[in-house]
Amino acid sequence: MANRCYLYSLSGCSDVDGIKITGLSESEYNIPLIYRILASVNPIASKSVVFDSEEKIAITADYAGGVQKLSEYFSRLPEKYRNKADKVLSFLRDEKNAQKYIQLECTEIFWIEDAPVQNQNIALVEELLGIDSVIEKSLEQIKNGDEFDLRELDEEYWTNILFYTQSTSDEDEIQ
Repeated sequence: MANRCYLYSLSGCSDVDGIKITGLSESEYNIPLIYRILASVNPIASKSVVFDSEEKIAITADYAGGVQKLSEYFSRLPEKYRNKADKVLSFLRDEKNAQKYIQLECTEIFWIEDAPVQNQNIALVEELLGIDSVIEKSLEQIKNGDEFDLRELDEEYWTNILFYTQSTSDEDEIQ
């Protein structure tokens, strides 16, 4: 099994029963910059919607604010990326996907390291609070031909069908 991180939209806080959870994207073996930008507006450590844990091993953030910040990042990319970036934004702005919160789930990525998952998650929240310097570095790297931070622009990454799906008949659960 590949270690993945997952991105979901939530209608409410992750520790509340009965919220609508919609899968948005997943990526293997890293935490993409695009995901980190989306989760960078008012991020807080929160309970997972994927793993049964009382620890705060996920990150919940403002969905609309994250999409706006991503849109600003995309607007600074070279023209050749604009079409793919517009498709990602259209997917994120679609009413079936856009909700109050965005949830970033990185537990499987954190398992690669020896440090406790909750500690790594707290460190990621801290990183997200300083994302602007990471964005500037990324834009400089892209200008110099390094496209790693743009891998997740491809349409295959943006789907409501993710590797992890809860087995339930309740349509308000992970889809």
